[in-house]
Amino acid sequence: MIRKIIPAAGIMLFLGLSTKLVGETSMILNLKSGILVFGGTIVIGFLSFPMNSYRDLFKTLVVIFRRKEMDYRILVKDIARLSRVNRLYGKLALEKEARRIKNFFLRKGVDLIVDGYDPFEIHKIMEKEYEMYFSRKESLGNILNTLQKLAPVIGFLGTIIGLDGDRLTVSQLDEKGGEVVFTLDQIDKANLDPEF
Repeated sequence: MIRKIIPAAGIMLFLGLSTKLVGETSMILNLKSGILVFGGTIVIGFLSFPMNSYRDLFKTLVVIFRRKEMDYRILVKDIARLSRVNRLYGKLALEKEARRIKNFFLRKGVDLIVDGYDPFEIHKIMEKEYEMYFSRKESLGNILNTLQKLAPVIGFLGTIIGLDGDRLTVSQLDEKGGEVVFTLDQIDKANLDPEF
């Protein structure tokens, strides 16, 4: 719950402070600019990574924001129960119990015990699984880092495209208080022709 409240409060604080500094939020909440930045970032991001990676990323983000904190006491009780089943009834009963285990790593370890691997091999296999798991999660984090780096670039590109348009006007007040408007073409002419 607090994970949802903190970002929402941060966004509201940002918009409130921006309104105080800039005056209007319409300058900040420009729909076309937002579509360009977010849409461009997402499109380029989708072109940069395989779609399977994005599916995994969205699933992981849903799990992160919806999952409750894990109670390790339940995990320890499950391990104690599994060891008791193995000691009293053997590996066949342990194999049946392994199907009910929700924790991926524990289930993998129990499957290795049932298959008859020795403790040293189990340790090595579980270490590799652990490293592969976190390497996959790290690659998903790299997708987010790439998207984070792309957004300002796309925003800058939008600024350049906006400045390059012929409809760009620069307004200044002259000495009498009237408004003088220069188009980009006129500014280019003034830079090239000294008599303009």
